[in-house]
Amino acid sequence: MRTVNELKKVLGIPLSKGKTYIDSPGDAPEGVKVQRGPKGGYYYTEGIEAETPFEIKEINVKKYGGVMDFAKDNVAVLKKHGIDNMKKATELFNRMRLDSFKPIKTGHDSAVDTIKQTIPDRIMGGWFRNEDKSFKVPLFNAITKSDEVRSAGIEIMRNSYNVLFDKKVSFDAFLDTELTLYRGGNITDDIFTSFSMDKKIAEKFKRQYQTDKINEIKIKPRDTLGSYQTTAEAEILIPKANL
Repeated sequence: MRTVNELKKVLGIPLSKGKTYIDSPGDAPEGVKVQRGPKGGYYYTEGIEAETPFEIKEINVKKYGGVMDFAKDNVAVLKKHGIDNMKKATELFNRMRLDSFKPIKTGHDSAVDTIKQTIPDRIMGGWFRNEDKSFKVPLFNAITKSDEVRSAGIEIMRNSYNVLFDKKVSFDAFLDTELTLYRGGNITDDIFTSFSMDKKIAEKFKRQYQTDKINEIKIKPRDTLGSYQTTAEAEILIPKANL
């Protein structure tokens, strides 16, 4: 199976310059900027950006309810560029939805209203109340379909962060604040995995599910799907593509 970057090369989509992971900053070529990934590893970027074909650039992925509609409506274009099965189409669709995000500043009360009015209760309850994994994809699609909804999730997450750590970080500043998140169990292969900003919550789930360890990641809020619970442990959803 091709990686996301390999798919983008096939399609001619601009690459997020290729990441080369290294053991320490001193191992990078002179003059390049060294960064740290979500799991703490060092890397630098390199490569060229290809011109996006007009056909692909014109596809508005947010207008589709899911990958089936996306693939059916664009089958000729996708096949032309090597996307010839649902696995490839799904990976491309999910990445394009994530990359198309443009944050919209909002307030806590407005964010709560947006979530209640936009995401169907059966989807919210299916995952957050019943932990039914079959609702993960519909929830991902509902969040990434609208910048307003995903921004609302990040605003809820920001409010939880400010309360938990006694901060007053603005929405704009929070988007690029590097956070350490915790999970009391293994990282799943699902479309997203749940984490918490509170290590005590992760320790509780570690005991509850009798898992071996607590996973930690470092990530910026703009790279998450946000948080959609206004009560309980403020579960944070991290897309598979960003783990």
